[in-house]
Order: sequence, then structure tokens, then C-alpha cells
Amino acid sequence: MIEIMRRILVLCAREWADGRGHPVARYAHEVFRRIAAQGYSVAWFAHRPLTFLSRKARPARLETRDNIQFARLGPMLGYRFSVRLVLERLDKLASGYPFDILVDCVERVPLPLPDRDHPRRLSIVFGKTRPKCAKRLSCPVIAGTPEAAESLEETGIPPGHIIRAYAGSTDNEWEQRANLVLAAIENLEHVPAQKPD
Repeated sequence: MIEIMRRILVLCAREWADGRGHPVARYAHEVFRRIAAQGYSVAWFAHRPLTFLSRKARPARLETRDNIQFARLGPMLGYRFSVRLVLERLDKLASGYPFDILVDCVERVPLPLPDRDHPRRLSIVFGKTRPKCAKRLSCPVIAGTPEAAESLEETGIPPGHIIRAYAGSTDNEWEQRANLVLAAIENLEHVPAQKPD
């Protein structure tokens, strides 16, 4: 049997390389650098911080770190619009969609991702989610924090559809979280696409 390399696009507005250590960015970086080290192709779309008021140099628009291809799309305020625009353009490629999995790192509201079977979607939720927004999440859904798991249950998502992969603090714990996320990604092709009721 031939192994097909999964091409994963992480949609996380937060920047992990800016030194501020935002928890969502740290989670995504710790998990997906481990997945990339296993031979998966991982790309990350983030915002591009504005630096005109500080003395720091603006980060590059494109770079590769820890085997992750990193693209900064624009300012945080326009991130959702930029992602939608890029995904629409990728959708029109003659060669087909260049990613197998879209991972949405949800802080409050899920991104408006294409509602179709390919590419498959996986949501990692980090905070409270309103019931109205929960309908836009893919199932299974990963809870990155205990607060997110509780909130997801309150919105009506069955507990069996919630994968609890809370942030780690040691290398061993992060490795376990990466394995949980990778198992969810690998199982997406065997599970019919579902949305919460």
C-alpha cells in the first residue's frame, strides 16, 4: 500500500514567532511542528503584525520554521477576509485544491470555510463557543482547553464527538497532544463529514 502524504493547512491568526507566546499559537506550533517532523506537509496562514510604531522589523511574509511553511497574510483586522480570498483562489486552481485538511484554530468564531467534502475540515477550539457558531464546526472537534470542552458540550455537541487534547507543559505531553490531533486527521477520511445538529 502506498502512503499518501497529507497536506495540512493550519488557519491560525496568531503568530508564534513574535515572542509574545500567545497560548493558541503555542498550542498550534507545538502540535503541528511534531506532525511536520513525521513527514506531513504543513502550511500555516497567520496575520502579519503591524510594526510601524515599534522598532522591530516586520516579519517576512513567507518563511519555513520547524518544517512548517509559514505565510503571513496581512493585518489581524483583515485576517478572516484574507483567508477567504486565498481559499477562493486556491479553489480555482486547475490542479485541484492543494491541501487535504483545513485546520481551523477557533478562538471565538469559526472561520467561514468552504462547506464541502474536500478538503476535509478539523476544528480546534480554545474558548467559549456560542451555540450559533457551533453549527459551523466540523465533527469530530478538538477541545484545546477544558473551558472549550465544557462550552462545546453546552452547545449540544455530543461528548463522543469532542476530542479532549488540552495544552501540554512537557515534551511528552505535547507529543501526546500531537498524536491525538494526528489521529483525528487520519480518521477524517474514514468518518463521514458531520455537522452538529
